[in-house]
Amino acid sequence: MTINLSRKLQALNLGVNELEIKVLSSGSRDGNCTWVKTSDGLNILLDVGISFKKMQKRLSGILPDFAFVTHEHHDHANLATISTLLSRGTKVIMTGGTKAALGLEEHHNLIKVDPTTGGNIQVFDTLHDAAEPAAFCLNVDGERIYYITDTQKITFPIIDATRLIVEANHSAVRLALSKIEDWRKERIRNTHLSIESLISTLKNTDLSKCREIHLIHVSSENGNAAEFAADLKPIVGDITFQNCKQ
Repeated sequence: MTINLSRKLQALNLGVNELEIKVLSSGSRDGNCTWVKTSDGLNILLDVGISFKKMQKRLSGILPDFAFVTHEHHDHANLATISTLLSRGTKVIMTGGTKAALGLEEHHNLIKVDPTTGGNIQVFDTLHDAAEPAAFCLNVDGERIYYITDTQKITFPIIDATRLIVEANHSAVRLALSKIEDWRKERIRNTHLSIESLISTLKNTDLSKCREIHLIHVSSENGNAAEFAADLKPIVGDITFQNCKQ
């Protein structure tokens, strides 16, 4: 299957704007949802873990053209919101395993993908306690935007990234000292990306083309976005950090 994310400039959309990324919501409690707007006015959501009302409020009524869902957990896939998007014409993209886990029926706006999918998106397997979780790379506006969340580690190469939207859920030290139950600690270690693992990956990644990094899904109990950004600074240099908040 080949999927192309593109749209011609509309008659009333005069001029070309800069690609824009905005994290609408992040975290297990508030839900995860990131908005990408391309220079030709294409609106893309990365994860749909918030209510339709909240999404519309934060997008000032904009209806997305595409929505990517990484996996079926409620903080990434609000089923009511997904159903509403499908009914209103948004193309919703996810793996077959995620579709089955959500109990979604076949729909002409629902597109199933896997690592063999072609076009200007790439799909990668991730390590999470879900049916068929995935990460995505969008090739739009001459950029390569990686969206990586809810994975024990990054098992695929990050190549020529210009923007990186990536989980930094916890630090190993903070998690070890946490008062949460041992079973929860073990689940977090096995299903979410630590700052130590992210640092290890980025140390071995060519980030010469990367313009900005968005840290997402930072735990309010076991992480600190400002500290994590400071930890990464010696590795990533002058790359701008955005929306680094819990």
